[in-house]
Amino acid sequence: MEAPVYTQSPTEQQEGWSPAPERGDAFSLAGLKHGDVLFRSPEAAFRGWADPADDLVECRDIDYVRAVSSLAENLKSRQRNTDVIFGAVPFSRRLPGRFFAPRQRRVPLSTQVEGRVAAQPGRECRRDALPDRQGYVRAVQSTLEAIGHGEVDKVVLARALDILLDEPVSYPALLGRLLSGHRQGYTFAMPVPAESGGLEMLVGASPELLARRKGDRITVNPLAGSAARQTDPVKDSAVSQALAASEKDRHEHAIVVDDIRQRLAPLCRELKVPQAPSVIGTDTLWHLSTEITGVLADPATTALDVALALHPTPAICGQPATAAGRCIDLLEPFERGFYAGLVGWQDVRGDGEWAIALRCAQIHDSRLRLYAGAGIVEGSDPEREYEETATKLGTLLHAVF
Repeated sequence: MEAPVYTQSPTEQQEGWSPAPERGDAFSLAGLKHGDVLFRSPEAAFRGWADPADDLVECRDIDYVRAVSSLAENLKSRQRNTDVIFGAVPFSRRLPGRFFAPRQRRVPLSTQVEGRVAAQPGRECRRDALPDRQGYVRAVQSTLEAIGHGEVDKVVLARALDILLDEPVSYPALLGRLLSGHRQGYTFAMPVPAESGGLEMLVGASPELLARRKGDRITVNPLAGSAARQTDPVKDSAVSQALAASEKDRHEHAIVVDDIRQRLAPLCRELKVPQAPSVIGTDTLWHLSTEITGVLADPATTALDVALALHPTPAICGQPATAAGRCIDLLEPFERGFYAGLVGWQDVRGDGEWAIALRCAQIHDSRLRLYAGAGIVEGSDPEREYEETATKLGTLLHAVF
């Protein structure tokens, strides 16, 4: 395997690295553009700048841990005025991820959503569904047949929307809305490799933390089983209670938690897994949630090590993973790319956060591809699963239009 590739601008090679300049408000979205970085979680917030004249360290390698380790050593040896590496890992472990260290600023959480939201992006010119409603329902029916035959226990089936606007996406507008509407989740904008070459932007507001490490302590928070929120408070509460009691949704959730428990056990000397899930809410959905905490057996295990030990979880692939992956390859008429992969950050000490890339779109100029999926298990209703994906797509659609 080839060694990771590092790129440095002439400015860095000749003059060394300098931190990002002050640009008004600590978390102003003004000037945020294609190639820049943003990551906001309940624990941390960053903005990174990647301009052609500025230094940029980049590393692509299918061996993701080796890539990040090499990049961290490179930063240490050059005494960079930053210790945070950003990255994205695709859904398929066969494809290269992208890890890089732009000039950046860690932002106080108290100021992270200040500032005016910019004007809306342009008008929609075209929309194509992959697949359409009938096609998705048929795919769910085929999956239920496979489950009935004992071939697989769970499959997460996704669909996509391709949207063409009349002008390029305004990243300040899009991210301003995501930041304002999803304060408890993981909002991100990350440049990733495009299938056609060059870079496109992975932008989203995920509700799901895959792995966080602080010292030898880790947190993993799988979500599986969901129901749409209601505008009427009484009905909304009833939906939440029904989700908590749903045998089908609790079964779907248990598949995920049991798998994660087994994968974390070799990494941890202490592991705490709640006996029953709780119900947490986003603006659009209720989710069954289990917050798992642990103490690492080896303090050298990084946040990315933990995330990769779990990826892909049954929450975004299925169970067993190999059989579920075959169903996905057969029934989804598109490549997932970085959808349902990992997005996040890690410092040179190994602390960091990696979220699952959900409620997201891959964007280039005026073209967007939005993704959403639903977990199919015994008892799933094809029409309801389609409606669940429609609700999930609404996160990005409401931010774009």
